[in-house]
Amino acid sequence: MLQLTDTDTSVEEPTKSEEEVGMDVEDDFNQDEYSHLKEELLTYLQESKHSSNAKFVLLERNNSAALQRPNAAEIAKRDSSIKKNTGFIKKLRNLGATQVDQLVIECHSLNLSKYLSEAASAIVEARIKFTDIPSAVLLCTEINCVYPEFARPLQDEFIKVLVVNKDEPVANANRLRVELCFYAELSLCGIIPARQSLPVLGTTLTALAQDKTFNTLSLILSFCKHCGADFAGLVPRRIRLLCEQFSVTLKKTTLLGVSKQESVRNLLHDYYLSLCRHLCNEQVKLSAYEKQSRQILIAKGELRSDRISTAEVMRAEIQTLLSGAVTLAELLDVELPDLPDADFQDLQLGDGEDCSGGHVWEDETTRLFYTQLPDVKEYLAQLNKQEECKERSTTKSESFKTDDGDSTCKKGALETFLKLLPNCSNLEMVDNAALEFLVYFNSKIGRKKLTITLFMVPRTRLELLPLYARFVAILSPVVPDVATNLCQQLKSEMLRHINKKDQVNIESKKKTVKFIGELVNFGVYAKKEVLRALKLLLYDFTHHNIEMVCCLLETCGCVLYAASDTHLSIKYYLEQMMRLKTIMALDSRYVILIENAYYHILPPENTVLQPPVQLTPLQHYISKTIYSDLMEPNSETMVLTVLRSLDWESEETAAYTVQCLTKAFNIGYSRIRALASVVSMLTDYQEEVVCCVVDGVLEDIRLGMEVNKASMNQRRVAMIKYLGELYN
Repeated sequence: MLQLTDTDTSVEEPTKSEEEVGMDVEDDFNQDEYSHLKEELLTYLQESKHSSNAKFVLLERNNSAALQRPNAAEIAKRDSSIKKNTGFIKKLRNLGATQVDQLVIECHSLNLSKYLSEAASAIVEARIKFTDIPSAVLLCTEINCVYPEFARPLQDEFIKVLVVNKDEPVANANRLRVELCFYAELSLCGIIPARQSLPVLGTTLTALAQDKTFNTLSLILSFCKHCGADFAGLVPRRIRLLCEQFSVTLKKTTLLGVSKQESVRNLLHDYYLSLCRHLCNEQVKLSAYEKQSRQILIAKGELRSDRISTAEVMRAEIQTLLSGAVTLAELLDVELPDLPDADFQDLQLGDGEDCSGGHVWEDETTRLFYTQLPDVKEYLAQLNKQEECKERSTTKSESFKTDDGDSTCKKGALETFLKLLPNCSNLEMVDNAALEFLVYFNSKIGRKKLTITLFMVPRTRLELLPLYARFVAILSPVVPDVATNLCQQLKSEMLRHINKKDQVNIESKKKTVKFIGELVNFGVYAKKEVLRALKLLLYDFTHHNIEMVCCLLETCGCVLYAASDTHLSIKYYLEQMMRLKTIMALDSRYVILIENAYYHILPPENTVLQPPVQLTPLQHYISKTIYSDLMEPNSETMVLTVLRSLDWESEETAAYTVQCLTKAFNIGYSRIRALASVVSMLTDYQEEVVCCVVDGVLEDIRLGMEVNKASMNQRRVAMIKYLGELYN
């Protein structure tokens, strides 16, 4: 059981002067960093010393209060009226650092003998902050020095608050966080006797440390921050390192006995180890959960929203535990163990999946068109500064007169601007038009009319869609409602086309999906909505829906494939589209559209064509002799004479001759017997060459049986006949 022992509140001051410390470390730090670190360390030492001295003074005062308390006659002379005592109790319920001085004065003027339980209850119920705890302890000391019975009701009230059930969550963690530290300070200052307060404090800390869900982590952290130095002798790692760097010796406070501090420190360390084990287990669970989610995503192409939200909750919980573990390790001055790497990848991204798609933009000009937009915020900020300068030089009357005229002129100018908008045929004109709209026509009516104009783009002007999408993307950071309203209208229009299932107005349908695809390329239209539309179109993959799918994929398919959050989904839909093309009897035009869309996103690998082997004149002569001259009747003797005259000592010549004698399929079927006769007669002169020919024939027959291609049927027959003729 924790008990208070003899106290020693001395904090050893730095063993070196500031000048000596500076001489030791000034070479290692630059002047600014050195000054900052030195100031941080000295501030901590001064605050620690001041706090320890203040607690020691209050402890001595409470321990000697029995010798200095006024007698009953003096207390009886004080004001004991119900009105003033009740008012004092009400003030205690709103206890704060600013009211302490006034409350102390009132306390010495009132007779609280009959109101001690109410006063204790009011102090415990007061919503104080951590900064108010020293003032509240001082007030409790003033009351305790006059009324020895005050400690018992105060102890009883705190027991009601500090009770923590093992299997139940903490009802009010914020209040318990403050009350726990408040009670610890009352115990250190001797207001509540140690033999009564320390068992309660130990029971509460043990119950908090046994929470297997670690929902009490914030309570443990607050206790370590505010009371760890006194109850566990904790020194933050950063302060310890600074003390070592500046050669400063810091003696830990011993208001609580060293043995008691050791027991509390062991309790906190065990809690820290349990937290690390729990964190490792949670990370393993999250990795397994996300792996399962990716498998579902590969199989089905999408995930339910509840599964995605569950993964997000798990990530948030692990992040909270991880930050708490890092903070607790800093306070306990221990090393954070090696934790397993949490797989915090997006659920849409597969294990080691390459989502580059090989390409996203066709060329550098296209990439700049979709990715580099003018910074309208900076432009408008500079423009506002210029307008402020101009307004200073104009009078109020002039500005009032021009406003009435401008309201009519701007209306006509807006109509003219919208009519001329389709004339924007290049990047520069679109950028200037967007800036012009923001400067002159950025009003609620102007934005509404602009949205209608963009949505009603003619179906024959598809070349305007990339420019209009860029126009909307430029306005989006400053005027988001234009993009929002346009996307909503396009979404409704596309769903209307899908649900209507008619086979008319294909140009309007392609215009809608192409506009959506261009907005996706600029990051304006939600990718999830595009995936949902693809799913609906593939569900009824016929006629116009095929053309809409192909148009949408050709417009934004590369961007969707390259994005980590849509990579697996678009890959699944591409595979589904190709399967539907295979199993459905589609018109050849649709087949070409589907293949073009697929290979636009996943172009086939370019096979490197091997250049034809350039034959030497001698090799040309050998092949001509065997394959052409041997076709003549009774030419075997002439061919044999030519072959005998070759330089068989040359490996290149011998190898090529064997190769030509082996490929019997290159000669007419009727002359295979003549080729076998030539080889047979060559045996008397080049026996090893003939063996190589037979081996090559057998190997070619074996290859033909394994490959079993229809294109090799005649080759196989020719080689089998050649083998038979060689046998004869």
